[in-house]
Amino acid sequence: MAKLILKSIEGEFGTSLMDVDLSEGGFFVNIELEIGEQDKNGADIFSFNICDEKGLLRTIWQDSEFKEKQITNLSGYNVFVMKKYDLESLLKYIEGILNSIPENIPWKQKGLLLSHYFYWEFSKETIEKV
Repeated sequence: MAKLILKSIEGEFGTSLMDVDLSEGGFFVNIELEIGEQDKNGADIFSFNICDEKGLLRTIWQDSEFKEKQITNLSGYNVFVMKKYDLESLLKYIEGILNSIPENIPWKQKGLLLSHYFYWEFSKETIEKV
């Protein structure tokens, strides 16, 4: 069993996060991560959204459930809210999550723990097997 590491991070459609200008505020950006085990080939893709307060409010106002019922839980959005976009802070936060996952458990259990924070396409399939 091995420690989890971040193998890559990028914005929507392969956008480099170094090239994203979110200084104006009101952002809501989808992020994709490749996470794998240290010293092993391969990784799984996890995703989440980052936004600031304005971007979160705009997303809520556009959410179909909110429009219809005036309430929503944003289930499935996997949202991290940042006061101001800062890639270094975001990377440290992600590293903290990765470091919180025990090394001595199987990959599927690690994936399930990560799915508390990020969207993972295999979470439903893995839950059904556990």
